[in-house]
Amino acid sequence: SHILGEVQRLCTRVGIIREGSIVEISDIRTLQQNNYKKVVVTADRLDPACFDLPGVTNLQSENGTVHFFFKGDINAMLHTISAIQVNDVTIEEPTLEEIFMHYYE
Repeated sequence: SHILGEVQRLCTRVGIIREGSIVEISDIRTLQQNNYKKVVVTADRLDPACFDLPGVTNLQSENGTVHFFFKGDINAMLHTISAIQVNDVTIEEPTLEEIFMHYYE
């Protein structure tokens, strides 16, 4: 199905097809754990350049909040975040749609 939100709600295993070939078959939870994490950090004095690190993609900054995807050592990212006086931080698993889109980038 191309309605990935529905697939995520109804299925436990999925296959991802790209250009007619299966590129991944896995359970959704494993795909989420092995892919990028969605990270949102909010702080009063936030320099987005401190997140210019290996594994960070799609970095967006607006009004003291940065949003990005991260794949790598989560402990290293937490170390970077802990050096900042943060107001809020959120780290989430990606949706199936976000995982799917990474296979097409």
